[in-house]
Amino acid sequence: MADSIPVDQIARERDAGWPTIHPEDYCHRCGGRNMLWFADSGTWLVATEAWAADTGREGIFCPQCFADLYEEATGERCVWSLSPQIRTAR
Repeated sequence: MADSIPVDQIARERDAGWPTIHPEDYCHRCGGRNMLWFADSGTWLVATEAWAADTGREGIFCPQCFADLYEEATGERCVWSLSPQIRTAR
């Protein structure tokens, strides 16, 4: 998997039904690789409301772009907390 892809490639993938990449693999704002992470729905909506209004769609964001969107929406700084999950043998 590439470290990043052009943002316009993400738009083409979306329009074609995601034939070659998974929609959550790359950030829809910067094109960088995305990791597994989450934010509570209230925080997500605050951060992404302007993006959705501007683009007419929802997006997937890397942690940095999400923090930037949240800070732009609220004027508040973000601090990340890492919560490792223990994997069990299968």
